[in-house]
Amino acid sequence: MSKKMQEQTVAEQNREALFRTMRTAFLTAYPKIFTDVRYASDIFFQSVKLAAEYGFSFQTSLFVADMAVEIETRHKALSAAVAAWTDKETLVIELAAGLSPRRAEFAGVNYVEFDHETIVEIKKTIYQKMGFADYASGLYAVDFMDKEAFAKIMQTLGVHNYKRVVVVSEGLFWYLKRSHVQGMVDVLSSALQGVEWLWITADCPTHAEISEAEYRNVIANSSNCSPVEPFADFNDFADFFTQNGFALSAHRLREFVSPDCIYAGKFFSVSAEEVGGRMADYTDIALLKK
Repeated sequence: MSKKMQEQTVAEQNREALFRTMRTAFLTAYPKIFTDVRYASDIFFQSVKLAAEYGFSFQTSLFVADMAVEIETRHKALSAAVAAWTDKETLVIELAAGLSPRRAEFAGVNYVEFDHETIVEIKKTIYQKMGFADYASGLYAVDFMDKEAFAKIMQTLGVHNYKRVVVVSEGLFWYLKRSHVQGMVDVLSSALQGVEWLWITADCPTHAEISEAEYRNVIANSSNCSPVEPFADFNDFADFFTQNGFALSAHRLREFVSPDCIYAGKFFSVSAEEVGGRMADYTDIALLKK
């Protein structure tokens, strides 16, 4: 293969990786426009305009509006859990923040966001357009599969200057292999040694068998990975983090948010009883303490 052909092949691979990342960001952001999550609609529609500039297009069949119930519940539950552990002396690190509006919700908190370079570029522009230019400085481009690059960024954060560090992730593990999650654990454990910290994640499988729900299958198809990677079930998840020195507690979504408070349930005429059932089957919140 000639050098030119090799360069073209690499360019195509990079383009596909970029679009795969953007697809997953959009898939999570879109359902939130049917919710009352603050800033979610503003961020989504700003991102639509910017994505076209990258030549990005999206199949409408991949949009899953009725998953707004699960996505809204997950977002609100995770935000409530983060709020319970956060004050002005805390640093929040959101991994794979995507197009999440959570940073804007925690306006008075020390907050940084990590994601792939293009998503970071898009979100910086969105923040500037929304009058949140200060948030742009807290965005860091990183490939979570690149352990060394992740470690270098962690070293720049001055984590020892804070009373506590709270790491946040939502829907991240679905896109990673077990070895990549292990790499993230290794980096965080090393960088945060000697600091009070915990990891709050909405990627915790429920005790029930993970269902092949529509949204999980759509995510899997868009990201070319299994919807249950890297953990087969809750026991597998718990064993992994326990073996890595974490104390784990799992919490149902309704411990943080009531089915009656889910705006999308009302919008799509979903009863509170059904909302509660869907919440129970979707995911749990895990608190992982070192």
